[in-house]
Amino acid sequence: MADTLQQGGDAGIVRVHGTNKALAVTADCTPRYCAMHPVEGGRQAVAEACRNLSAVGAEPIAITNCLNFGNPEKPEIMAGFVGCIRGLGEASEALGAPVVSGNVSLYNETDGSPIPHTPAIGAVGLLQDADKRASMAGAESGDALVSIGVTRGHLGQSLYLRTLFGIEEGAPPPVDLKAEAETGAFIRRAIADGRVSAVHDVSDGGLLVAAAEMCLAGGMGLALTTSVGSRRAAYWFGEDQARYLCAVPAEAADNFVLKAAMAGLQASRLGIFGGEQIILDGDDRIDVTDLAAAHEATIPDLFRLEEDRLMPMKESEIKEMVLAAMPDAEIEIEDLAGDGDHYRARIVSSAFQGLNRVQQHQLVYRALGGKMGDTLHALALETVAK
Repeated sequence: MADTLQQGGDAGIVRVHGTNKALAVTADCTPRYCAMHPVEGGRQAVAEACRNLSAVGAEPIAITNCLNFGNPEKPEIMAGFVGCIRGLGEASEALGAPVVSGNVSLYNETDGSPIPHTPAIGAVGLLQDADKRASMAGAESGDALVSIGVTRGHLGQSLYLRTLFGIEEGAPPPVDLKAEAETGAFIRRAIADGRVSAVHDVSDGGLLVAAAEMCLAGGMGLALTTSVGSRRAAYWFGEDQARYLCAVPAEAADNFVLKAAMAGLQASRLGIFGGEQIILDGDDRIDVTDLAAAHEATIPDLFRLEEDRLMPMKESEIKEMVLAAMPDAEIEIEDLAGDGDHYRARIVSSAFQGLNRVQQHQLVYRALGGKMGDTLHALALETVAK
């Protein structure tokens, strides 16, 4: 029996009854890495799963797998299958996380077209003290953002190249299993010693995406500074492995960087948490509330029918959806343009207690089920805690 202590983020955490221990659980795989380099992709799937556990303070103790592949009678599929298993085994041994179970799903094809190699990894880790855990949402205003691990700016198979330029080429980032073990151990010690406010592993999208995810989780802005003079995009969006982002109290940040260096790890101060915008080098900026609205709308938007997109939203629909999520809400709505597309709303609810403005707005966006930016084009929002 266990109680849920943490949901979402890098790993879920459940308490083990009768003890102060807890188990952390996560799942991972990056099929595009496996397709281009099966051995490296297999290593990376295990390494990232273990990284997620370390990011909440848990020591990896075991993994399971679901090996999803196409028709193994085709040489290229069997070669990928063998390569992924080899990489998975190497990482499992190096990171002290034995494979205790698993299953295989083959012949996953449609009209002769196979799915990408997908050796999905489930991982479990142990926290000796459930109270000594971390999440990506704990940063406080004024905390320094510190990166742990080497940033070389590897863009092969990155989301940056695929999303912005349609390029799906190059080798995936190499996985240094020794570095994975060392950085993971350092992060777990830092969490156990209470030296960090929040932690997040760096994976898809690189440093800037990981930093933005911390801002979304904590409802707080962040001022970032680029520490390189060239290849800025590679620095911020490269997907080098064995890296973490840590929120550290400002007065302790220099000492934290020093301790990392003493452990043989590269550490860099990237910015300061605070405000309601993510700002890069004082110029490029985005409101966290706007980013949250786009983030919350993405998946619902993928499932919405085209005809639904063209229908304006009524005031009554907005009130109904907000009240379903916050039953005690007092709602005032004004249609600014008379087109059912541009509204001003004032919402008062006890659900906003203890939350900052960004977090309050995120609650409303979730209540609206992804309609922000779609059927509801604009909403000037004022939120007040009861």
